[in-house]
Amino acid sequence: MRVVGGRHLGLKGKVVGKLGGKEEEEEEERSRGLRVVLKLLSSGEEVTAGGDEVAELGSLEEEMCLKKLEELKNGDSKEKEKSRSSSRDDGDRRKDSRKEDNKRKREERRSVDENGTSEKGKWNTQG
Repeated sequence: MRVVGGRHLGLKGKVVGKLGGKEEEEEEERSRGLRVVLKLLSSGEEVTAGGDEVAELGSLEEEMCLKKLEELKNGDSKEKEKSRSSSRDDGDRRKDSRKEDNKRKREERRSVDENGTSEKGKWNTQG
């Protein structure tokens, strides 16, 4: 069985017991009230899950669960890549701003007049 909902979503387990639900009820109704005790294959831990939270291996429900997990996994990696990309863009903008500031400062230093002082740093000698 595969857990298709709840805390242990995506994990496989072996059914070791059932709690609640009656055998003569309809399958769908039984799955709502039924609790399944699973021994998780990955850890050996015994957990309980609702009947609607487990699916047979190879079933359509399991396939849909696996597809959804894959989409979530890919979505997370896309979000991380997008985040990395935007932080690179921010860094590029900061770098461009620093380049512009440095260029402006160089131009100010180059605009030295005949007296050896910049236009910005001239003393006011009029008076």
